[in-house]
Amino acid sequence: MIGRPNVARAVGARRCRHLLAILASAIAAAVIAAGCRAVDCTETATCAGSADAGACEPGRMEDCTNGVDDNCDGLVDCADPQCQPGYRCAPEAPAGFQGPVVLYDESGGPPAPSVPPCEAPYPSDQLDGYDAPSFQASSCACQCGSVDRGCIGPAIRTFTDNTCRNSCNLASAIEGCASDACTQPVQSAMIVTPPAVSAAGSCSASAQATVPAWDAARDWGRSGRACGTGRSLLRGGCSTAQVCTPRPPSTLAPGLCVFESGDASCPATYPGKHTYFAGGSDSRSCTGGCRCDPPTGVTCTLISAAISSSCPGGSGISTMTGLEDGGSPKCSAFSSTPTPFASATLAPSGGSCAPAGTTGPTGTVAPTTPTTVCCAQ
Repeated sequence: MIGRPNVARAVGARRCRHLLAILASAIAAAVIAAGCRAVDCTETATCAGSADAGACEPGRMEDCTNGVDDNCDGLVDCADPQCQPGYRCAPEAPAGFQGPVVLYDESGGPPAPSVPPCEAPYPSDQLDGYDAPSFQASSCACQCGSVDRGCIGPAIRTFTDNTCRNSCNLASAIEGCASDACTQPVQSAMIVTPPAVSAAGSCSASAQATVPAWDAARDWGRSGRACGTGRSLLRGGCSTAQVCTPRPPSTLAPGLCVFESGDASCPATYPGKHTYFAGGSDSRSCTGGCRCDPPTGVTCTLISAAISSSCPGGSGISTMTGLEDGGSPKCSAFSSTPTPFASATLAPSGGSCAPAGTTGPTGTVAPTTPTTVCCAQ
């Protein structure tokens, strides 16, 4: 019983120390909060929300890219007067778009104009493309192929005797091999009409296209390059749907832009549309409309003529001669040949067709793989 007052005093002391610790912690938090809000930064405090949980420091230069108040003036990034000469608030890139970026747009090609390199504060090359493909139209001309069916074959008369007196049939315009249509055995034959130039001869017509070369890396009238900061942009000091971004160089117009792959519609915050391409599809050619005049200058030479028992060739082949030198027909006698076939081999030579009709250039070089760049105006 003697020790109870001492125990009570010890418990009371511990409770007092605990209450004092809680009070000290609350006072420290209040001091920190006051320091973070202080305009004149008379207090040095650890400001909640800093990127590195470090302390804001009076007199420190504001870091305009970290989204926190670095110098205890209560102003963050773009809202801080220290940042405003080099930074500004800009609409953030809408869904699907990237940026903001700055755009270099150069015209005056071909060849494709060179564009400046990306430099600070926009050092990251985000897009290189071209517009306005430059090309020459095709040169077109009609041309004619070789002469087809330029000769008419000889006429061969067959006889049932071996002296070319008892005529059986006349096979006209023989070329290749055909039935003689004689129902009796044939013992002689003669060429009665030599080969001749055919009025049905023709040449195939086509349009010859000469397509000038087009270089996808050179033949453009306009070049574009989009340059970004190379880092994520924060909203520090800006209103909703805006980001704090470096001011573009004064030489650049229209200023800040966003971009998206494909042919896209521009948002209201970046209404000025530019389209750049990575390549092109070349469809240049020539239209039809060509034809050929009838052939001229054809020579028709008879190589051989024969009567045989089958077609082509076969037993009892008998080669005939005659009329090659412009003389009279000659009778060729041979062994009896039942159900005869007549054949002739020709050698057309020379001749050509003059091209006629009209042809002209068609097609284009259509740009492909677009990227849409939308800029503030």
